[in-house]
Amino acid sequence: PSPKPSPSPTPEQIAAKTTPAPGATVAATPRVAAPAPARTTAVRTVAANGDTQAAAVVRSYLEALARGDSAAAGAYLAHGTPNESFMKAGAHIESISSANVGPQQYRVGADVQTSVGEYYVTFTVERGPSGLQITDHYTTKPE
Repeated sequence: PSPKPSPSPTPEQIAAKTTPAPGATVAATPRVAAPAPARTTAVRTVAANGDTQAAAVVRSYLEALARGDSAAAGAYLAHGTPNESFMKAGAHIESISSANVGPQQYRVGADVQTSVGEYYVTFTVERGPSGLQITDHYTTKPE
């Protein structure tokens, strides 16, 4: 079945404009002030799995050492003090990898290039009272 036209025609629409009488006072249309937009603060969020977070801890540790900031680097260690004397201003991380090796425990490997050669650093990162921390690490220098 096809649609049929409406039995009554559509009424004609007429626009009317009201003109005030001469000498009449016309009140201005009140304007409603739009509320100011709510001020928001950007919050940096990082959605990452534990492997990625562990790698970020190690990267931050090594970068702090390269800047010469042993106090900041020490904050990433669960105990002890930083001892990577090869990490100087010219050092840079070539690659970094991470793997989950147990509940809340990660093995992170970093390949670091320095002015005196290449080093491989292996870290154990575990969840501690203040988040992920480096609990152990050792360095090898390939021949």
